[in-house]
Amino acid sequence: MQAHFLSSSTILLLLFPLVTSLWAADEISTNFLQTTAQDWGKGDGMSLQLEEKNLRIESADPPSPHSWVAPQLKLPYTPQTKLEAKVKEVIRGGLVVQVEWLDAQGQFLASAAALEVKPGEDAKADLTLAELNPPANTKQLQLKIWLNGQDAVAEIDVLEIKLPLAWRQGGVTTKMAYDGSSTLSEESEGLVTQVQGENLDLQLKEGVDHASFLFPDRVEYAATDAVMLYLPSLVGGNMTVQAVCWDAKGNYLKSVDLFKDVAKSGVYEVPFSIYADQVPEATRQVSFKVWLMGQKASASLARLLVGQKG
Repeated sequence: MQAHFLSSSTILLLLFPLVTSLWAADEISTNFLQTTAQDWGKGDGMSLQLEEKNLRIESADPPSPHSWVAPQLKLPYTPQTKLEAKVKEVIRGGLVVQVEWLDAQGQFLASAAALEVKPGEDAKADLTLAELNPPANTKQLQLKIWLNGQDAVAEIDVLEIKLPLAWRQGGVTTKMAYDGSSTLSEESEGLVTQVQGENLDLQLKEGVDHASFLFPDRVEYAATDAVMLYLPSLVGGNMTVQAVCWDAKGNYLKSVDLFKDVAKSGVYEVPFSIYADQVPEATRQVSFKVWLMGQKASASLARLLVGQKG
């Protein structure tokens, strides 16, 4: 099968205030313990170590007795969004897991403490975030973990946000989902792929500045369909996702850039209708090709969804 290269078309990316899915569960989980240290911000004097199923944070030399670490990913908020957190131990100092409420533009509105833990204690939280009474205009959220006290140390075993399925466009339901369990083909030699939970982790090899793979499973095409992309992590580069168009006999027609040069983690949705002048009239099915670009670029792809109207 021939390689299909990027076109120069311009697209519209929509970072939207409602979110993604999986078939049976009707929700998608973001496990912050499966991210990397590069996906986190931190206050002065703070250090963090991420290992499998464990986050260890220390206030090694903070300028004040209160400092923080925070995943950089901003997530959509709905009244059904859930938080699950489990603190294994606070060895010294105190710990607060905080939720920051953001508006549609990502501007800070207010914050609320979801879990507070004293020295020597363990604790857990499993709650719907609406219980924390966010402001009425909350559209996004971000987590922040505060560590209080000089030389404080804490370990966290669970830190997860669960998001319900909701398409930005009304009346759309998911008809096809791609994730870490999906079949891949046409993988470039310069790309390392690894399944982490339900996510597909991608890493460019040393000296490689672009690579790609194909989700070969095809789905019936309709101009009224929409496509959603959820990237919990994207570091050191950008990503482009193409729709590969096929006719009724399975012949390749054209590749169309749906999400072009995405440079930040997040949730994106785009309708096929804005590409009406680019998708060939003979298109009956589409598959999807993913490009990762940038020296030492890495990403985690949680879902690529196709939704249908009605």
